[in-house]
Amino acid sequence: MERTLLLATDFDSYAPKLIEIVAGARARGIVKCVLLHVLDTSALEMPVISKSIDQTYRKLDDMGAPLRAEGIETITRVETGNRSHDIRRVAEQEKVDVIVMGTTAKSNMQRLLEGSVSAAVTWGQKAPTLLLRDDILNQIDDPKSFSANWSMNLVVPVDFSSSSARAVLQCTHFEPTAVGTVRLLHVIQSKRGESPDDYIDQIKEYEFRLSAFASMLADHDIQAEIVVRVGEDKKDEIVAEIKQAQATGMVIGGGGRSSFRTFILGSTSRSVLLESPVPVMVVP
Repeated sequence: MERTLLLATDFDSYAPKLIEIVAGARARGIVKCVLLHVLDTSALEMPVISKSIDQTYRKLDDMGAPLRAEGIETITRVETGNRSHDIRRVAEQEKVDVIVMGTTAKSNMQRLLEGSVSAAVTWGQKAPTLLLRDDILNQIDDPKSFSANWSMNLVVPVDFSSSSARAVLQCTHFEPTAVGTVRLLHVIQSKRGESPDDYIDQIKEYEFRLSAFASMLADHDIQAEIVVRVGEDKKDEIVAEIKQAQATGMVIGGGGRSSFRTFILGSTSRSVLLESPVPVMVVP
């Protein structure tokens, strides 16, 4: 299946590696890439804005050279509005199938004070977003190989919400050879002092409920494993499973909380993003 990808860039130091990753996605059906930069023009005068836009288009065109060498059509877009809003708007206009963004880990307080473009995009648009933290990008030695293999061994947390069901379904949208094993993970949040032995009946119940998702994946020739963990902190259990399973990536549902509620109440999805040792695809 031919797909379109949007790469939103701020020309960060890791941008060349992101380009290599996208170039490797040609083997995964990516035939078109929209290269987007949202220019901050709030403190610029009109002649300067015009010059900056021209310069940005040239930078994007140069950035797209490795993609064109792989046979990927490139479209360059420069916008001058709100960054997260414009990324979502361009993604819808260009009918992209996936958004790729680099990001840095930020604390909740930093996010409240400064905002987070990647978070705002991820929890406010229709296409799945593959988020690659800068520390993970720095560890990738072979970006093209990474692009081909990041979804071979996936962990998919399932809380039986509609968004987690869409995350499971997303695994069936990958190319047939792109997915090896999907670990369907449910975490039972325990109380202090309790052990998994106190949740035997619940573990069996959730294993049975997960089996329906496993059967659906099997219908698409995807091998699924069912995992139920018990722990006081859901995020810690998800990260522990990723490490134990030596997962290559994670697909997670984005949920539907507002930014304010997420800050006050917390969000398993967002906290996992900050600590996941592997790339995370967030499905809205």
